[in-house]
Amino acid sequence: MTIEVFFHKILTLLMLLIVWLPFLSAGQWLYEKIFAPAKCIHGIVGGVSKRKCKICCKPCKHGVFGGVTLGNCSKCMEICPHGFIGGVTRKICPFCLQEKPQDEAIITPSSLVNNDTSLENSYQDFNPEQLYNPISKQEKFDALKDIDAMNGYEFEDYICQLYQELGYEVEHTPYSGDGGKDAVLKKDGEIYLVECKHYVSGAEIGERDLRIFDSAMHDYNAKKGFYINLGRFRKGTDAFAKNHNIELIGRKELQILIEQADKMYGEEVIGV
Repeated sequence: MTIEVFFHKILTLLMLLIVWLPFLSAGQWLYEKIFAPAKCIHGIVGGVSKRKCKICCKPCKHGVFGGVTLGNCSKCMEICPHGFIGGVTRKICPFCLQEKPQDEAIITPSSLVNNDTSLENSYQDFNPEQLYNPISKQEKFDALKDIDAMNGYEFEDYICQLYQELGYEVEHTPYSGDGGKDAVLKKDGEIYLVECKHYVSGAEIGERDLRIFDSAMHDYNAKKGFYINLGRFRKGTDAFAKNHNIELIGRKELQILIEQADKMYGEEVIGV
């Protein structure tokens, strides 16, 4: 085989590759759209459908896969009289868990008049933010370490509470089927959307993810969007975000938000 024949074959292969590359890319895109299992909120492909994510599919105490994390268990998701999901069954409602007096006496208005204020004091001493916020008291520089230890649902709760502390009216969307946004914020008559990704295992956010979020922003006529990701943003996403009024919030930017809440509320900081 002469050198000319060899280079001619190499050139032919390159030409074929260039011609077929768009078709291969389109085929891969169709496969991912139609056949490939979707990512869960933790960035694991098939995390829910194939039960590959240990967090999403963690069985509840009733043996239901994703009983709490996916809301699949009706018993775990029962709302107690005080409005807490799983207040009794998961023992997270402080009012339902209050021990009855040994004599099981009923507190009546007349007993309150007689200076029996134990029930009133119990309500005053309870701080709902302690239950809502999953982070224990710590130094500021440890905040992200504790955030990394959260699951995706706790992270969404945390971000919603953070924006409340920053002065926004927050509507937390359902954990699944949220239409591309995790929270709807309102402030000064304007609407803002929030999307949270608890990607700490090297998963990346690309332009396709931002396009889904941008579509949700158009549906709500949102002034701006906040895309929060603990992992990485792919190269080029910053340009798309700038053109579509989306603020990309990584680990450093999230720390700044926490410090802003710290300055607004002194020592009573979200996450501290």
